[in-house]
Amino acid sequence: MVSHRLFSKLAGAVSAVALLGFAGQAHAAAYAYSTTQINNFALSTTAVLDILAPTTTQTATASLNGAPTTAGVLDPSPTAQAANPGVIEACQGNCSTISNTPFTYLGPVVSPNFAQSASWIAGSISQTTTADSWTAAQVQLAGTTIGNSSSTNTAGAGFTFMLTGGGTLANVSASFSALTKMVAGVVAPGVLAIASESFDISVTCNQIAGCLDKNGTTTDADGTVLFDWRVGASTSGTDFDSAVAAFSLNAPNDNQFTPGEGDYNPGTGAFTGTATLPTNTILSFSIAQTNSVNAVSVPEPASLALLGAGLLGLGLARRRRRIG
Repeated sequence: MVSHRLFSKLAGAVSAVALLGFAGQAHAAAYAYSTTQINNFALSTTAVLDILAPTTTQTATASLNGAPTTAGVLDPSPTAQAANPGVIEACQGNCSTISNTPFTYLGPVVSPNFAQSASWIAGSISQTTTADSWTAAQVQLAGTTIGNSSSTNTAGAGFTFMLTGGGTLANVSASFSALTKMVAGVVAPGVLAIASESFDISVTCNQIAGCLDKNGTTTDADGTVLFDWRVGASTSGTDFDSAVAAFSLNAPNDNQFTPGEGDYNPGTGAFTGTATLPTNTILSFSIAQTNSVNAVSVPEPASLALLGAGLLGLGLARRRRRIG
């Protein structure tokens, strides 16, 4: 029969090992990064492109461990402004070491917890000018057992336009180069990292009277999608003619509760897409670009079991002590 003293020692040992195992989970880390960088976006057409009302939008948000989401503001960093004049940025947590490099992947565990996003648009889209649009988001949780870090940003451009110059139909082509990179990694079980991106180009009918499709057939009126390109992922709409995509700009990259790292890094490539659109018709053109990342650290079942075993061992040891 086991003596009270020996039982107390065994219970103490069980609790110590279990609690040490749980404490080992406290260094779990998750990190994620996503960027899409569009350069030299240009439109060309066989007709005359008359842009009526151009608009651009930029948003950047960051949230860390329940703190209210911060909205993007003009980045005050001279370094950031020198590289990308007009960049907006949102950051939560330890931002002092990362604010100068919003579009550069920092790698895992370079500083304590943070959430950062940034958006930048330069130039304008027309028949004779080009535009650049960069978005990036990155988060990290390190040295913590429970936490949540997320950041999202968007960049968009849009305008109403009309094609003129004779005929009822004209070809319009979009061309640009793009760089994309996504990383999602976890250091130990019990954490989750997700990175995603999306890039979509669309043209819709913007008048009450019907628009023509590429075959010259009258379609439904206002709001009909004539051209929709989720770049590199899929196409929709009967008026989509052709596309060349070096890789997808709509790719998820996640790593769920599995130690390791997923890396989507195709580099830089060229993209072109062509649609046949009606002339002498008011149309709406839009680009939507989004990057989103999230890192979550929670006690996993194994960690909870270790914690329970440790607490049970301590409880048994105290009970035997009282009986003794």
